[in-house]
Amino acid sequence: MRALWSVAFSLCFLAASAQATNAASRSDDSHGKSASQKTSAIHFGQIELKGAYPEGAEPTSLFGNSVETLSDVIGRLDKAAEDEKLTGVILRINDPTLGWAKVNELTHAIQNLRHKGKKVVAYLDSATTHNYLVAASCDEVVMPESGDLAILGLRAEVMFFKNLFDWLHVKADMLRVGEYKSAAEPFSRTEMSKEFRHEMEEILDDYQRQIVETISKHRKLDPAKVTAAINGGPYTARRAAELGLIDKVAYEDEIEGFLKAAEPKRDVKITKSYGKKKADNDFSGLAGMMKMMSLLLGGEE
Repeated sequence: MRALWSVAFSLCFLAASAQATNAASRSDDSHGKSASQKTSAIHFGQIELKGAYPEGAEPTSLFGNSVETLSDVIGRLDKAAEDEKLTGVILRINDPTLGWAKVNELTHAIQNLRHKGKKVVAYLDSATTHNYLVAASCDEVVMPESGDLAILGLRAEVMFFKNLFDWLHVKADMLRVGEYKSAAEPFSRTEMSKEFRHEMEEILDDYQRQIVETISKHRKLDPAKVTAAINGGPYTARRAAELGLIDKVAYEDEIEGFLKAAEPKRDVKITKSYGKKKADNDFSGLAGMMKMMSLLLGGEE
C-alpha cells in the first residue's frame, strides 16, 4: 500500500512540475513577443522629387548619371512597392518640373504603392497645381507653417506676329485645311478666330476637369468644393488644412514624430534617398583608367 501511495505522489509531483514548466514557458514566450513588438521598427523610405525628369537616357559623365530620369524615379517607387521590409514612403516633393504626362505617370506609381499596402506621406514646402496633384494622390499631405498652396486654375496666352511681319514686309504663305486647323493663325492674323478660341477653351476645360476630378477623388472632397477652392486660392498652409486640401501643418523634421505617434511602441527607421543609384567614382587601377578613358570618349559606363 505504501508503494502505491509513493507512486501516486510521484506522479502528482511530476504533473505539477510539468504544468509549472509550461506556464513559465508560455510566460517567457509572451514576454519575448511583447519585447519583440516593442523593439521592431516601422521602416519608411524617403524619395525626393526634384528637377525636370527627362524621359530619355542622359549621357553618362565621369561622376555617373547626375540627372535622374523619369524611368529612374518610377523604378524607385516600384521597388518600394515590392519591398516587404518597407512600411511606407515619404515623398519629398521639392519643386520638380512636371507636365501633365509626368504627373499621370507618378500618380499611377503612387497608387500602385498604396495598392500594395504602403503608406505614402507627401511633404511640400509649397506647391503649384502639378506638384499638388502628385501630393494629393498620397495618403497624407504635409506642409510647413511657412508654406503656401497655389492651385489657381488655368489660363492660356497666344502671341500673334502678323503686325510684326507687316512691319518687316514679310508675308506668311500657309495653307489652311479645315476650320479648326489653327496652327497658322499666329502668323496670319492679329487675334484668335472664333474656331481657334473655341478650341483653346475646350482644351482648358478638359484640363480643369482633370484637376477637379483628381483632387476630388484622392482627397475625398465634393467637386463643387474643389472648384471653389481653386477659384479662391492661393492659400496659406493653415487655411489649406482647414479646407481639407492638406492633412498636417508641420515641418519636415516633425514627420518622424507623428509617424511614431501612430505606433508608439515601435521605433521609426527612415532610409534617405531610398533606391537611388550611387555613382561609381572608383577610377583606381587599370580597370578604373580604362573606364575613365571610355567615359571621356563618350562611351557608356
